Amino acid sequence: MRVRRGELLDALVADGRAAVFVRGQVVVLSEMATVILTATPVTGSTTLEQLTATVVDEFGPPAPPLDALELTRAQVVELVEHHVLDAG
Repeated sequence: MRVRRGELLDALVADGRAAVFVRGQVVVLSEMATVILTATPVTGSTTLEQLTATVVDEFGPPAPPLDALELTRAQVVELVEHHVLDAG
């Protein structure tokens, strides 16, 4: 899966959290979602695997039996649903 940033009208990152203005609404992101957003280039795209590596670097691996790739995928899907990211 490759993702790129959605059409964000504005973004504010402070204290490890972000608030973005997209499609007429403000979406406040979790710390993990903020890491994913900031790891996604402003232009171009990135892969789910690259985002997962960044999340693990920031937070460490999840406790078993959780899987870092699946946790990141779930967060990315939620960001796509809110139009913060676009999948393609």
